[in-house]
Formats: sequence, C-alpha cells, structure tokens
Amino acid sequence: MNRVEEFLTKIRDAERKISSLESEKRNLENLVKVYKKDLYNFCEHDWIRDWGDRDSRSRWECKNCGLSRHVNY
Repeated sequence: MNRVEEFLTKIRDAERKISSLESEKRNLENLVKVYKKDLYNFCEHDWIRDWGDRDSRSRWECKNCGLSRHVNY
C-alpha cells in the first residue's frame, strides 16, 4: 500500500466515524425530547415568570422541573 492509499484509508475511516457519531447524536437528541415530554406530562407544574430570558418562546418555567411552558417537547 502506498502513502496515498494510506491517507485515503484514514480519510474514509474518519468519515465513517463522523457519520456514526452524528447518528448517535441524533438518537440521543431524540431520547432527550422523549424524556422532556415524559417529564412535562409527569410533573405537577408550578409556573413562575422567567424575567431573564426575553428571547425564548415562553417566559414561563416550572420551578419544579425547570421546563418552559412551551409544550413542543
């Protein structure tokens, strides 16, 4: 195997690893959404005004679980 083939092999291996990690990241992000939705449905919310975050969709957050009142979980 010459040096060019070695580099090409290293590049392909790295690209496969990147693809695998991106897939794992997407799966974990989806899992977090499921957990947040379950928590949102489980928690007995006590909504308080979030005066610091003016850019978010909801300015209300639960003082028990920390989730916002925006229900797209």
